[in-house]
Amino acid sequence: SVLMALDTGTNDLIIDPTYARIAGAKVLPSRSLVFWNGARIAVQHAMVPRLELGGVRIEDVPAGVVGLRKWSMQVNPQSEPVAGVIGLGLLRRFTPTIDYRTQALELRRPGVPYPVGPNALRIPFEIWGEAELTVYGSLNGGRRMAMIVQSGLHGCGVGAPSDVFAEVGVKPGKMSRAIKGAGSVLQGTPWTAVNVPNVTAGPLVRNKVRGWSGALDASEMWRHGVRRDAILSHDFFKDQRVTIDWERRELVVEGKD
Repeated sequence: SVLMALDTGTNDLIIDPTYARIAGAKVLPSRSLVFWNGARIAVQHAMVPRLELGGVRIEDVPAGVVGLRKWSMQVNPQSEPVAGVIGLGLLRRFTPTIDYRTQALELRRPGVPYPVGPNALRIPFEIWGEAELTVYGSLNGGRRMAMIVQSGLHGCGVGAPSDVFAEVGVKPGKMSRAIKGAGSVLQGTPWTAVNVPNVTAGPLVRNKVRGWSGALDASEMWRHGVRRDAILSHDFFKDQRVTIDWERRELVVEGKD
């Protein structure tokens, strides 16, 4: 039994080399760049024989092997090391619900009905590239922009290049300039903490959202020939239940707000 992170912002499973060996993963000679935490990182291709989540067993899972020790120390300090990251490609085999109120992941087979109340909000999404779940919204009352949903971006609800935050009038305070985000371990450049007065995605509006300036690498803004400006992460969905409805291409959000 190992601790795994959950991130809708990457495609396949990402696993630390130590745990890849423990799991008996077959490491392949090929390498590639994968999108994670707002930038591209180099991973070694591998195949994990079996992944078990609760009572669900998945065989022959594609994975990327990369050192996670420093990142794990940033996101889960003085606690159990994070062995790997479960990505969106694996979640697409199910109708997943991430319940932030109870801190639970619910997985249903395709076509199985899921519970939803009459006050649920529905956020349309698109899939850009292989597995980049994208919605439309705004920052601080600014223009409509495309945003990637990356549930694993640590310690925030929204991330964007500094120029995007400057455009909507959001700047880091004097003290926040000394704070580094966990993503600096991966990208090599520091992030700075900001507070965004309001963030919207479809009909969902959240106020006073914590953010990281610099979390989305500027080179990723035009990756698919269409501009995207920001990342939405777990704090934006705080206290909500979020179901990914693949058939309708909607995020179904229920919560107290």
